[in-house]
Amino acid sequence: MTANRRRRRRIRPPSNPSTRMLLVLRGTVLCTVFTLLIKADAFAFRPTDGYNMMRRRSFLTWDVLSGAVLLIATLGSSPPAHAAEEPPECRNGAIVAESQVPGAYQQICMELPTRTIPIQSTGDALTISQGTGTGGTGSVQGRTGVAVWNSSLLLTRLLDAISAQEIKQPMLRQGSSFLKGKTVMELGCGTGLASLAAAKLGASRVIATDGNSEVVQLTKFNIDKNNLVDNVEAAELKWGLLNAADFFDEADIIIGSDLTYNSGTWRVLAETMGAVLKPDGLVLYLSLGHSGFNVSGELGGFLSVVESEGLELIDESSDRWPFNNDDGSVSSVSRLLSRCVSASERTVLDSNGGARVIVLGRKKRK
Repeated sequence: MTANRRRRRRIRPPSNPSTRMLLVLRGTVLCTVFTLLIKADAFAFRPTDGYNMMRRRSFLTWDVLSGAVLLIATLGSSPPAHAAEEPPECRNGAIVAESQVPGAYQQICMELPTRTIPIQSTGDALTISQGTGTGGTGSVQGRTGVAVWNSSLLLTRLLDAISAQEIKQPMLRQGSSFLKGKTVMELGCGTGLASLAAAKLGASRVIATDGNSEVVQLTKFNIDKNNLVDNVEAAELKWGLLNAADFFDEADIIIGSDLTYNSGTWRVLAETMGAVLKPDGLVLYLSLGHSGFNVSGELGGFLSVVESEGLELIDESSDRWPFNNDDGSVSSVSRLLSRCVSASERTVLDSNGGARVIVLGRKKRK
């Protein structure tokens, strides 16, 4: 025979952090008032109004006790799911192995609702919402640009390393900074991670662009989430000369990563770069290998198109090379890049063909 028992209701604190804080304050205030009332002998029983006083005592006592229970429950409860720590393999913006799925790639960290990415040279951290998995943001779930890709993480680290090197070298701090005070445009920004990092690293204006309007909304959400609305803007930009005319000659620096995997877009991408770049501006582009893609062949094909659109490759032997040391020696981007990854991350990158970085500029008129 089974006894009928009333199911106990477990007191659950609200998941909203602001509401929880208000309940903490309420409980604290009520406890304080209760103590003061006792000291003032406010609950002394008087026969003339005993019934009313007992009702007030009952009400206040219950309110104080419930406040105390909520205070204890709030302080002792675990954080809500969206604030939970990232799994160890995803922490600190880690680069992890991808697996190939039909028409795309995936990895475990893409399923997280948010990722926290540190900016080492400033001590900041960026909180990036993703639109993938069950924790996705709105209708953008499933789009390519709504996840933090390894290439974006690597580009962000490279920008961070460049800025860290400038901090260490007094001559570079005097006015030849790569990002500080510049107008930066990111093409194919996705979540906006690299754009937000550029702003944190000193860019005066950042324009984060993507060809998907829904992805741009996610970027705007991340801009607001990281309190960077004053110097970062998000805009829809479909590649091509006509659309790029809206941003003609606006960018000192163009940044981008993993944009050249489709050879059908090489020409419109090159046209866009040539249109928005200032005459003395530079493009910093990073390409990362994936299973089934040859990063060197991909970049080689893109560079052949770039030259026909008025751009040229700037290498370490060029007097336009932007990364030099105080003593005049050349600072290698490849060396900087190698310092940005751990041994395990390097294994992940090498297994898919590695990474390459190129610097482009407008061709100089002879």
